[in-house]
Amino acid sequence: MLRHMIPRYDVDVDPTVPLTASFWVPAPEELEESGGIGDFHDTERIVTNLKEARAVIDAERQAIAYLDANSSTPREFDDLADAIEWETPDIPSDEAPDFFDQEDAWYGLNGLEVGVAGLVYAMNAVGIVTAASCRSHHKGHQPRADYPTVVFAANRPQTDALQPLVESAGCGFEVDDVDRPKLLAVVASSILDMTELASSVLRAASSFAQVEH
Repeated sequence: MLRHMIPRYDVDVDPTVPLTASFWVPAPEELEESGGIGDFHDTERIVTNLKEARAVIDAERQAIAYLDANSSTPREFDDLADAIEWETPDIPSDEAPDFFDQEDAWYGLNGLEVGVAGLVYAMNAVGIVTAASCRSHHKGHQPRADYPTVVFAANRPQTDALQPLVESAGCGFEVDDVDRPKLLAVVASSILDMTELASSVLRAASSFAQVEH
């Protein structure tokens, strides 16, 4: 059972698809040329499948439970998550679950963060191309976002299939109308909402398989 040390962020979550959404998706050659989209630094395309995405989501839930159990405040949760993500020596402790030391079991360490890694893998597994993600954090390096965020490119059918899942999970949509108006973002006040959405996306995988890409 979680002890509720997981940070919550002040964000106005709106599950309606923004009127300014462009429903743009990158052409195959754009992905081949850059490996990523949206001109984000230190990002690359995630190529995955449903089985791998499930493994990420399962490991992420275990990671969140471990972080929550070993933190006495939301800030301590954030500090320990940072240590895990950036592989600080001697952290986590010997009592940490084995998946922290097994690259084939915890894919989230490959440049992704606890709380958004599962959704990134789930979205890519059903054909939605993600551009960047951030769970938000208070130290170490400048976060991409002030609250849990996954930025992505999707066409209208994909977005329509995603919308009820976003709403049910307590998440919302945003568009960066200034810097990256072609991309959409899923945002949440807690990484728990993101992990719920990740599981919902995988459960609805057949719905995404039926939409036009």
